[in-house]
Amino acid sequence: MDHSESEGVKVFQNTKVTSLDFSGERPIAAHYTRGPSSQSGIITFDYVIDASGRAGLIANRYLKNRQYNSTLKNVASWAYWRDAGVYGVGTTAEGAPYFEALTGTAALDPIVPEH
Repeated sequence: MDHSESEGVKVFQNTKVTSLDFSGERPIAAHYTRGPSSQSGIITFDYVIDASGRAGLIANRYLKNRQYNSTLKNVASWAYWRDAGVYGVGTTAEGAPYFEALTGTAALDPIVPEH
């Protein structure tokens, strides 16, 4: 995000988009509140990146096209590590996320289709 801002992108933190205005199917403006005083305003734009994460403001509220990958519905990964380094240095997996497989129960065993 810092890099985007250094390249001229307007970045807003601690800001909640409350609604969008559209021209046809294209979003053109956002109504927002910001900070502890809930200062409100409107910003217009040519391009928008919906960084609302799981809430998915545009996909869920407006486009209603959010799709979930059913094989990933049981996956959650979140951690902060200090002095851990980069995973897989010098390999094709360098910098990739690290996942550990769980085994040992029938519920977690892969389902293999019969042919």
